[in-house]
Amino acid sequence: MAGRKHWPRFGSFFAFLLVLLLCNRIVNAKEEDEDNGKDRVMKRCIDCRKLAVSFEIGLDLTNRKGYGGGDVVWEEKKLGKYENSEMRLLDITEKTCKRKDFQCNTMLENYEDEIEKWFFKLRQDETDFAEWFCEKTLKVCCPFNTFGPDCQACPGNGEFSCSQHGKCHGNGTRSGNGSCICETGYSGSVCENCTTGYVQKGSECNDINECEANACDVSLENCENTEGSFICTCKEGFQKEGDVCVPAEPTEGTESSTDDSAATNAVEEEKAAEVDSHEEL
Repeated sequence: MAGRKHWPRFGSFFAFLLVLLLCNRIVNAKEEDEDNGKDRVMKRCIDCRKLAVSFEIGLDLTNRKGYGGGDVVWEEKKLGKYENSEMRLLDITEKTCKRKDFQCNTMLENYEDEIEKWFFKLRQDETDFAEWFCEKTLKVCCPFNTFGPDCQACPGNGEFSCSQHGKCHGNGTRSGNGSCICETGYSGSVCENCTTGYVQKGSECNDINECEANACDVSLENCENTEGSFICTCKEGFQKEGDVCVPAEPTEGTESSTDDSAATNAVEEEKAAEVDSHEEL
């Protein structure tokens, strides 16, 4: 009976652990879904820009398709008809996406009406197709140097985001947090500072060559400059012990080879002495 009285206490404890594990799993799943959602948002922008760039290339390639015979008046008349024709649009869209690019072909099919609207009605005013299609119409991208769902400005000074020494996270997309991912040698919220091992010259952070300042013990070590740091290695005949270079101890192979060499020299000297004694006789 005494043992049974403890079961409810243990049961409550295990129930608490079970609830804790379930909550943790739910939180992790939610965070994973959020991360996947952010990736999908960014990928939609990338897919859209890729389609738009390909479409604009096709637009340029068909600008004077099939003409160049020399009769300017005739060419302009015929080109004027082709320039705004369904035939030209078809020529462009047929080569906009690669056959196996599922995302591109799906987007092209789903937004066929919007593309036709731009081609036939808005092309003269909305000259930048990528901006109109991806930023204004589909709203899957932001102007460059902005980020996030509301296209907030990246940190820094307008077009010079992240001091031009880093990348704004989510730049040009409806995703990201806008934080600056600084280039090597730069640090700070907008990449305005130099990291250790670099020195500022003007607006640039340049690597410090520590070897020029004898960062290593020149009598015992060789110095190799690296980006933001340096490496000291022991010179020939020395080996590392802790942080210092000391004379290297001869290996067994070296001792054996030295002994063999000494023995060989002794034999040769003995033979030479015998030859000299025979010559004297």
